[in-house]
Amino acid sequence: MFVDPAWGRIEGGAAIADFFEHSMVGLEDWTFPEGFTMAEGRRVVTFWWNRLPGAAPDGTPYQAPGVSILHYAGGGRFSFELDILNMAELSEHMRAAGWRPPAGMNMPPAHPVRDATPPAPPL
Repeated sequence: MFVDPAWGRIEGGAAIADFFEHSMVGLEDWTFPEGFTMAEGRRVVTFWWNRLPGAAPDGTPYQAPGVSILHYAGGGRFSFELDILNMAELSEHMRAAGWRPPAGMNMPPAHPVRDATPPAPPL
């Protein structure tokens, strides 16, 4: 299960793969550099940036922080990811950068499922 702040809850491996293919159209010039990652038991937390193309007049990048919380399910797989970011801050950076969605960009649904309840841990 994956919960995106704009697209909402997506469940199932095929649906998540389709989501990543579909949701990233139009963001090819963005980057998402990692700040740090921590792990404790089966929980992983990573801090990263939503970095837009270009830079502010002072040379700093247009970027907003993001955090992902993941549950490791074993065997190289994760059972849950919740991405958290401040969409208002990201919108401010988009306006300041003059960034506009390109033609063909896929937009999030109008009413995504925002239930971020993780699945029950395996017994």
